[in-house]
Amino acid sequence: PGSPRASGEGTGNVDSGATAARGEGLLLSPKNVHALRTLFNVAHRLAGNLGSSWVLVLETLSQLERALQSPHTTTQETLARNQAQGKSGGLPTDLSILSTAATQLFEATVMLDDGAVFSLLTALRDVSARAVCKAKREFGSSSLHQPSTRLFALQRLVDVVLHNVNRMPKLWPMLKQHLDEVMDSDNPSVRGGALEAYDRAVAGALAACRRIPSPDTGPSFELVVLRPLDAMLNSIHEDVRMGALRLLSHALQRVGDHLTVGWREVVTMLTHVAAPPESAYEVQPVLVGIGFQSVQYIAQDYLGTIPEDTLFDCVRMTTAYASQNVDLNVSLTAIGLMWNMADFFGRTITTLLNIRSDAEGESDERSTGAEGLEKAADRRGTGAGAEKAALIAECLLLPLFNSLQTLCIDARPEVRNSGLRTMLSTMVTHGGKLPAKLWRKCLWDILFPLLDEVRELAANSSREESVGTQLGRDNGRAVMMLVHHSRNTEQKQWDETLVLSLNGMGRLLRTYLAVLTTLEGFDVRWDAFLAFFEKSVIEGNREVAVAAIGSLTAILQGHAGTPALPRPLWKRAVRAYVAAVRGAALPGSKVTLKTRAELIAALARLYTSRRAAFDEADLRALLALLDALVRAPFAEGEKMTPQMAAAVGLPPVQRAVLEFLPVLAPFEERHVRAGLWGVLFHMLLAYLPGELPVAAPKVAPQRPNLGDLADNHPVIGKEADPNKPHPNIESQSFMESCPVTGEKVETMEGALSALFAERVVAVVVTLYKEHAPTDARSLLFASVLKAFGACLATRAASPECTLWRTTTSALVAVVRVGLPAVNMTSSGSAAHALQQRQEMLESLGIKGAGAGVHPDEVWLALTEAFDRLLMPGSTVHDASASVDLTPEQRRADEELEVAGLDALCDTVLTQCAAAPDHLRRRMVNIVDCGVDRPVPPEGYYGGERFAHVCLRKLYVLCSRGGDAEGPHACTLAIARHALPILIRRCESILTNYAADDAGQNPASVANQAMPRSRTEEAMCALEVLETMTLDPRVSNWMAEGNDDFPGHPGIAMLLQAKRSQDGYNHARERTHLMFMYHALCQVIMCRDLRLRNQVQRLLLLTGTELAIVSNTQVPEPTPNYPPVNY
Repeated sequence: PGSPRASGEGTGNVDSGATAARGEGLLLSPKNVHALRTLFNVAHRLAGNLGSSWVLVLETLSQLERALQSPHTTTQETLARNQAQGKSGGLPTDLSILSTAATQLFEATVMLDDGAVFSLLTALRDVSARAVCKAKREFGSSSLHQPSTRLFALQRLVDVVLHNVNRMPKLWPMLKQHLDEVMDSDNPSVRGGALEAYDRAVAGALAACRRIPSPDTGPSFELVVLRPLDAMLNSIHEDVRMGALRLLSHALQRVGDHLTVGWREVVTMLTHVAAPPESAYEVQPVLVGIGFQSVQYIAQDYLGTIPEDTLFDCVRMTTAYASQNVDLNVSLTAIGLMWNMADFFGRTITTLLNIRSDAEGESDERSTGAEGLEKAADRRGTGAGAEKAALIAECLLLPLFNSLQTLCIDARPEVRNSGLRTMLSTMVTHGGKLPAKLWRKCLWDILFPLLDEVRELAANSSREESVGTQLGRDNGRAVMMLVHHSRNTEQKQWDETLVLSLNGMGRLLRTYLAVLTTLEGFDVRWDAFLAFFEKSVIEGNREVAVAAIGSLTAILQGHAGTPALPRPLWKRAVRAYVAAVRGAALPGSKVTLKTRAELIAALARLYTSRRAAFDEADLRALLALLDALVRAPFAEGEKMTPQMAAAVGLPPVQRAVLEFLPVLAPFEERHVRAGLWGVLFHMLLAYLPGELPVAAPKVAPQRPNLGDLADNHPVIGKEADPNKPHPNIESQSFMESCPVTGEKVETMEGALSALFAERVVAVVVTLYKEHAPTDARSLLFASVLKAFGACLATRAASPECTLWRTTTSALVAVVRVGLPAVNMTSSGSAAHALQQRQEMLESLGIKGAGAGVHPDEVWLALTEAFDRLLMPGSTVHDASASVDLTPEQRRADEELEVAGLDALCDTVLTQCAAAPDHLRRRMVNIVDCGVDRPVPPEGYYGGERFAHVCLRKLYVLCSRGGDAEGPHACTLAIARHALPILIRRCESILTNYAADDAGQNPASVANQAMPRSRTEEAMCALEVLETMTLDPRVSNWMAEGNDDFPGHPGIAMLLQAKRSQDGYNHARERTHLMFMYHALCQVIMCRDLRLRNQVQRLLLLTGTELAIVSNTQVPEPTPNYPPVNY
């Protein structure tokens, strides 16, 4: 009924469907509206008796439905009213009533009997079939991309089924059959309309399943509704397959919490999308993406509602989507869902383990506090809850780990890395809920086999550079994805996986090592892990090696020295470090410098955090490792030249070792008693320059004798030849014995450079001053001095080398700290000193090795060290003159020598009571020889030459005196040794000057001006003689005569007569001026006025000594140098 919109009222029938399709709408007359109301009344009243007549009613309602879809459909009454009021639009009231009446007609079917409902459904099916045929005829001339056709009869068919919930199992087969027929249509829009109807039907049916009783026989209605979806996935039409997955996703989103027995069907269907059975369709990306939406709903929202017997199928389903290779994003997201599932299983296990009855809880509360808590803890994890928790762990968590293990070796690096992170993280998070037998399966069957397989795949992977994926085209040129150089080969990508596996394995073992070590056979797996560590460090690239080092170090940092890591396992780990370092130090090793530096840093972290875990053997092994790394500081094919050292500095490996060595100290008491101080210094001093021995004696690996250090040392065991440079200067590779183990080790070419020796000297001083105990300082003093002496000898061969400068400062520091320690052990007689040293050796745990270094050898080493510093010989100064040094550098060098001279005169020669007399004389002679050193004109120290400083140091030595017994008894003896030397030196200076000034020497020229340096030297000698005063005992010793000086009887008589006078002050004397009287008389005739005035003063002072001149007639001297500390 109805007519096209026109002026006036039409009564002719038209095809309302075509009109509505054109969007023109209908204009219903009052007669049309009245006829439709009558039709609805008849249908409502006679619904149970219409039978086949339903077809006529439904066809009319179909036309009305299409008319109502148009916004232009209206009635004549509404149109006239709107025109009169000037309004437009709005749904007419009559049409709203008609639409509501149509809906109520189908809702009222719940009041009909079965026969009437079936008659209605049959009529709806017939009308729907005709509409489908009509749409099929129109399909040929229409566009392929049409919107879904809204089939009125099909939609009403779904409404009737959904309204009749109690009869739904009976009505569903008819609906299902017709839907299948419609979805086989060739018209895509028809299939789209059918899918929309099916979507609504499935969601409504699943929501009503709870109100439908379960059948006594046959499948559940829930299964009847869901199973056809699996058949739809095998349809020849792609839109049907996609529609099946979409309607499943919509159903889960709307009524997923209503599902019960149908979960297995849903999970199986979704699994087949990503992993189809054999001979089925191939995996399609579009289907995987749509189906994965349902997987996400299940894994994120419905795990708690899924039956327990279906959870394993959920694991397989998620694994299938993670394993498919058509959509990378889906794979990565699926792995994240597996993490969610693992967390859900872990929470479930935790809940089950904490279950206990209310009665048990009440009984615990009634118990006393601690007792109740103990009872509760004993009951936790027992009973049915614990058994079910173990069952979940074995049946769900373990299969999940197995699935992740498969993903960890996927060909796609993103997938396997994500899977590896997920598996190891979930194991770490939930590993505490696993029983012991499952831990064994995880380690033996999953983790360790996975590590082996990843390593094998990484080793066999391709090294060819891969080309990035094409992203598109730009102006006809392909646009390629850029791949970072660190991931542009298959091997580099596998190395990244290897790094993740090492880091994760280390984290896992560190977290659960206390549990894992109790498993039978874990020591075998521990050895396998350590072998993996060794191979990764030696054969892997830098990234893999650093990961292996960090992994093992983290484990040991967490448990070393605790019951969680038994001592045998700790020892095996130490051996693994040893093997790794040996491999890194081998000739031709490809281990990078950064890897070696990281290995040292890891050892430093481990020692700092777990110092108590290291016993004597461990520390020896650690020192041997550091020694091996020091001797191999370069990568393959590299070496360090002096030019490179000046440009880039110390190699990172050696720098790391030297930074670590001070961390080793101070040693614990047990380590001190084991003689480790000697081992440490033995190793360090072996790096310093010296003559290379033919065969270095083997060092005992347990308890080396600190006293025998000089005999075993390649430097200090022999006299160094100053004309033969150290191998580090020649930059040659050589073999020698390891100073720690005694084994033969190879030192790389250029490894022991002069720059490295400087740093070693600084470390030796730090250890000696700040950490070494007093006994060790005493026993090591001679060894350190001999090594430093060898360093000072390099100045002759290589004047431009700065090693001697560093050593000079170090020598001064060591002497100031070590000499008091030596004197503490050298008090008394020589036999008593030897006994004291023997007791010290025994206190350090070194027995049966003799008395060690003789005390006289200490003073010999000390003397020789200062001899090489202050008496390097003329060759050094000739070579230094040829080196282009700035005046500032020359002054700095002289300041260093003066600092050494101060240490000799102010420290050594004031504390040398135990030194042999001939060595004390030699040390005084060293000071005297400095007066003869040739110095460049610009080489001044504070405006004075070094020779002047030595001359004044002799004056200081002569001016001292002390008690005959006690700590300063040596100062008197030193003054007696130094005075004759000073007298001869001053006499020689003044006599030669006077002769040259007068032109008496053959080499001198009369009337020629004397050099300024000679005049200053003579003036310095006169000032020293004027300022110096002597202890009376020194004066007597000199006047009476001795082996060093013949003496003078007349002067002795004058001294005796002067001292017998009343009022004589016995404090200080100037007896030396009497011995210098002849030389002073010669200089008085010189041409320089300053010298003549100074000599006049000295002669007046001589007169005061003879009591023939008053003291008031001679003004006090004003020296320009520091006063003497008597």
